[in-house]
Amino acid sequence: MPFRLQTAGDWLRYLQNDNRDRSWLLAYEDTLINLIRQGLSREVEYHETVDLLMQLFPYFVKVHAHIEAWSPLLMDALLPAQDLQDNALQLQVFRWMGEIFLKDGKHQSANRVFSIALERAEAGHSKEVLVAVYAGLFKLQWFDVNHKAFQSLVHHASGIALTLHDPLLHIELYDSLALAFARLGDFSSALGYGQTAFVIAHYRADAAAVAHTAYTLAAVYRQFAHQSQLSTPLCLASEFLEIARASIAHTEYAWQYSLLAYEQAGIYHQLGDFEAAESWFKQALDEALRLNLPQYVVVARHGLGLSQGRLGRYEPARANLLAALDLWTNLKNHFEQANTHYALADLEYAAGNHAFARQHLLSASEIVNTLPDTPNTAFLRAQIEELLGAMLS
Repeated sequence: MPFRLQTAGDWLRYLQNDNRDRSWLLAYEDTLINLIRQGLSREVEYHETVDLLMQLFPYFVKVHAHIEAWSPLLMDALLPAQDLQDNALQLQVFRWMGEIFLKDGKHQSANRVFSIALERAEAGHSKEVLVAVYAGLFKLQWFDVNHKAFQSLVHHASGIALTLHDPLLHIELYDSLALAFARLGDFSSALGYGQTAFVIAHYRADAAAVAHTAYTLAAVYRQFAHQSQLSTPLCLASEFLEIARASIAHTEYAWQYSLLAYEQAGIYHQLGDFEAAESWFKQALDEALRLNLPQYVVVARHGLGLSQGRLGRYEPARANLLAALDLWTNLKNHFEQANTHYALADLEYAAGNHAFARQHLLSASEIVNTLPDTPNTAFLRAQIEELLGAMLS
């Protein structure tokens, strides 16, 4: 029984023979953290302790988002790994450090450690870590577009994909590519990768993978509807969101409810039901704040401000959009800074504050002109010019 387990080696052997899901581990989380912290400081126990950390880290961080409790253990593991010149172990640590930085909204730090891991993974031919690192770098595209670097990554990742035999790696790679291509405005490629990931997940009857890939397709279809102004993609977004919601009920990925609420809010906003959108954005924000997930907090605040503005609730809308602008600035996401300045300009224009509207529109225009040419930036630039035309007429 778990209460008799005294060392990392004991836990590894116990888990190797345990066929249950991992939910029972939550009752022993504090015990495991203390055991791993102590084991990492003892040379004789170090390797088994790191193995245990690598086994448990995905469950407690990716599934339950217990980032603050587990992330310090990565640094504790990294320093001895560097002293031992254990490249394989350093790769694993860098990979998960990137994931942590990504979830914390520290995108420059995430890019730095993912880039280090990518260089070492390519040299060491570690396909599992290589795919995870590519996936992390593609997720970064969602938050800060770097079109030129992305094209190079896609070329290399496509070659790796042809050599993969693990369906879970295919799912992770294709799902992240779907989001990245959507961010670049290439919805044909985004939907192709997203649908492939969903089909593989569905064939495997993997509830967590089905939920995740269905959510991605919902997000891609909603963005496609927003840019194309077509109704069919929005209907498909709703259908895939229902699939994601039904599938996630069979998993422990509770933190994903913030994303589901956000996506539902976005659908209602695009349908023009701003009361419903406001309610769902508030749910998404509350959940993101509860779990301390900065990048989900910022998108929820942004969306909430947009819906409140449409309802004529200018003061709370302004407060949420300004808070989102501060967060996007701290995250150094230039596209979303421009996007939020545009939203504030639109809000102030509707509220009759034309001087403030012009200031925000000027800031949006200055920033967007520094961004790479992609369909998304072209769409935002057209919105800015349209609002400017309305203000001058």
